[in-house]
Amino acid sequence: MDKNVTLDVLDEAGGREPWDFRCTQSEDRFYVTACGPAGVERQGAGDDWFDALRELRLVLEGDGLRPLCVGAMVNAHQSGMLAGSSEGSVAYLLRRRHPPKEVARIFDRASAEDTGTVAEQEAFFEAWATERRRYRLVGAATGLFREYWHRLRYR
Repeated sequence: MDKNVTLDVLDEAGGREPWDFRCTQSEDRFYVTACGPAGVERQGAGDDWFDALRELRLVLEGDGLRPLCVGAMVNAHQSGMLAGSSEGSVAYLLRRRHPPKEVARIFDRASAEDTGTVAEQEAFFEAWATERRRYRLVGAATGLFREYWHRLRYR
């Protein structure tokens, strides 16, 4: 997937400027290069597109910048199977207490309210995964309780 896309980039003051994002690939490495005003250029590299975008986001965060795209949404997450089947060009959009279902292209536009830092994205995933484990445990316990109640009631 060699492609170019223009995305808004948000600065710390809340200002937006369009940046050109170039996606290139060489053998087994993926590169996302962001080209901003006045010739500013930043790059991230990774094992897939999501990983390369994540690395670029870390560089941009150091400059106080945040790209407004799906891959930067707080609830965006990449699974191994999804990364393998799409080279990381799509991600799950997680919802609390729900299994992952909705997917979106990581370079599609997103709102400033939905995007965040890499740390916020990782924290959201950890909270989501913890809730899912707890929800499964509660569901299993409820099922056992119902079965036990049914056996006692209908002896």
